[in-house]
Amino acid sequence: MSPVDAVIIAPATYNTINKLAAGVADTYAMTSVAELIGRGVPTVIVPFVNAALAARTPFQRSIADLRAEGVRVLSGTDDDWESHQLGTGADEQAVFPWRTAFQTAEMMAERRVLP
Repeated sequence: MSPVDAVIIAPATYNTINKLAAGVADTYAMTSVAELIGRGVPTVIVPFVNAALAARTPFQRSIADLRAEGVRVLSGTDDDWESHQLGTGADEQAVFPWRTAFQTAEMMAERRVLP
């Protein structure tokens, strides 16, 4: 079995981000991601949430908790990602920062020191 170089969780919903941060692994996919994070595999999350959800305290806390575990959560203009305004999600899908996500994952994988 070949090792995983990096993983990208995108587009990551409000629910997905909060579940990952809380350790809720109620599906095979969530369990797999939780395990990869626990193994120290470089992980990039690109949220796809509206501004109202992004402003919520539980979401902000989840982002902080994931970052504390070494997960790279893209956010802000430096990362080509910002939460979108209510009702604009369909328009924002066309400009989703896939390239930034892949570049970030590649950079993190290159920096990773394997045991």
